[in-house]
Amino acid sequence: MFEKASIPLSDVLETARKLCASKGASVAELERVISSLPGAITAAESNHEALTGRRREILLSGTDGDLIKLDADIAAADRLLDRLRAVAEELDARLAQAREAESDAARARRRAELVTERDRVADRLRKDYPRHATAIATLIEDLLRSEVAVGEFNKAAPANEEIQDAENIVRRSSRAAGRQEIARQIVSLWCREGEHEPIPEEHQALVRDHGDGRGSIQPSPGCITGPARLYVRRKFERVEFRAAQRVVYARPLAIEVSLPGLVSGDRSIFASAREGFMPIHWLRTIEGSRAAPPSPSAIRPFEVEHRLIDTDIADDADAAATAGAIEETHRAAQ
Repeated sequence: MFEKASIPLSDVLETARKLCASKGASVAELERVISSLPGAITAAESNHEALTGRRREILLSGTDGDLIKLDADIAAADRLLDRLRAVAEELDARLAQAREAESDAARARRRAELVTERDRVADRLRKDYPRHATAIATLIEDLLRSEVAVGEFNKAAPANEEIQDAENIVRRSSRAAGRQEIARQIVSLWCREGEHEPIPEEHQALVRDHGDGRGSIQPSPGCITGPARLYVRRKFERVEFRAAQRVVYARPLAIEVSLPGLVSGDRSIFASAREGFMPIHWLRTIEGSRAAPPSPSAIRPFEVEHRLIDTDIADDADAAATAGAIEETHRAAQ
């Protein structure tokens, strides 16, 4: 029995001992061998227990030769178990060291990559920035001369012959736009009991429905907030819309753009013109306009608002039945 059981365990032990002797084992190699050791140790423990259990039987009915052989088997099983436990402990320590070494190596590789990229970009900066910046400065100066000339022409020309604003101004400004409705829908949403505003959308799914349009949110385990909060369903009209956009007047590029020299102390490649010296037609404002950041509608596709329809507890069937009537009312209003 012992010989058959010990052969595969001895193979596992031999593989593990060879890995212990190796100085350059990878994390993957260590993990593969370590994963086989718990099963091998369990099998060795079972084998040892079985042999120890047989010893009393041999003491009572076996010969001295049987006892000597069994004691030798028990000693061998004990040594095998001790060795398996020892290599498992050693390989666990080696694995921690290998992981740290691989992490250090990965960090060193990343550092080398970043240094190489930094030097590459720095070289490009020295070569390309002055060339590109000079090209942009030349473009803006040409644009400035063109717009000054247009402004001078418009001062003397009849109104019907004035030249329109340059691309620089038209493209970078935005016109006013009214509120635009995208969609309407009848929905039933949870509100706190006694209130008529829906709770936040991210909390709607947390309410446990008890039927009859009532529900609750159970406090988190360990949270000292008192009893569960009660909620009721109410009918709302969900309106998706784009908010009104104010007129935005973008200042000319010659005022906005500055291109400093590459080295501290160098003369600027291009410095923004002072607004006080710009032609007056550049500074005229559109009625009701002012410089402003983009409205929320320019940041996200649409906004949502909910309009309370009925203060009574909502019934989903009622909500579906009234949806058509409300849509008809909106169409008639339009």
